[in-house]
Amino acid sequence: MSETTTIELPQLEQARLEWEAKHVQVLIDDDVVPEGAAVLPLESLIEFLEQQDIPTKIIIASEYYKIKLRKRLPYEKYKKFVSLLHDFVKIKPVWDKSEHVIKIRRWKV
Repeated sequence: MSETTTIELPQLEQARLEWEAKHVQVLIDDDVVPEGAAVLPLESLIEFLEQQDIPTKIIIASEYYKIKLRKRLPYEKYKKFVSLLHDFVKIKPVWDKSEHVIKIRRWKV
């Protein structure tokens, strides 16, 4: 018989509040990277994003890091953020209108 772990509702609510309080949230959708590829380290991207005053969510999706802004920004502030991001990763970030995320290529062969 399989074991079932029960989480009390207050614990679940506490976990949700802790997740929402995180400045940078990370979700993994697909973490496959070709062998021998040069990868942009997730840790350095998280460190950069934590220094910004914009709460974000990073979705790891195979070829890209997808950065979702968790609050609406004025256009000038958005442009400055993307410029700083470009300076940091040395790869041009791309806005994906259909997914409402900023995409950055994770690796190159």
